[in-house]
Amino acid sequence: MIIKNFLQNFIEYQDWENYHELDIVTGTIIIAFVVLLIQGWGIWKQNKKIWANQSGKSLPLTFFAFQFFYFLGYFLYGFRISSGALIVSNLVGLLYIPIIIGLIKFKRRENGSFKEEIRLSPIFILTVPLILFINKEWALIAILALAFLVMFKLVREFMRTKDTQNVSPKFIVSFLVSSLIWLGYGYGIRDFGLIVSSATTALAAILFLLLYIKYRVFNKKKSDL
Repeated sequence: MIIKNFLQNFIEYQDWENYHELDIVTGTIIIAFVVLLIQGWGIWKQNKKIWANQSGKSLPLTFFAFQFFYFLGYFLYGFRISSGALIVSNLVGLLYIPIIIGLIKFKRRENGSFKEEIRLSPIFILTVPLILFINKEWALIAILALAFLVMFKLVREFMRTKDTQNVSPKFIVSFLVSSLIWLGYGYGIRDFGLIVSSATTALAAILFLLLYIKYRVFNKKKSDL
């Protein structure tokens, strides 16, 4: 009875109450922990790559600052819409902290646009309140504008360095898979804001992956000459 009363607070229970209660519990746990494991695995692999290479080349700080605040925003949004899956899985956003520390530490000594990244990165804290009101038209437009700014910075950094040695393909794949899972989850709970933001992050992941493949091939051909 205590578990049932607790679960009734969450949207998964309210939206899927026509199913057996154990199915609801199992479904929520599976969604939360599958995404948690996928995202955590990918983020940790990227973190290890940065610290092993002691480099932040090809990895704009703005991208990871946005991701950190994006996870924080959706962690809080989980409480707002009473989504157990969002609350649990977005705790993994804490793993972005050592990545951000590493990028600040190592990119200081590398040539590039680091000063610009340092100036821009704090702006992405706006992602948190925007996500909390993402079903409002103005908030959705603003979060999409920030997301496209991040994608622009990502493309520009890759085009500038043409370097893939510091990028973990496992991170990109986990980023894409988890975005697609959240896209499906958003559709399942009929949350338009979550659907659009997840579709946008999936687009960013696809772009990231295509750039990685392009410059991986480019560097391989260059080394074969």
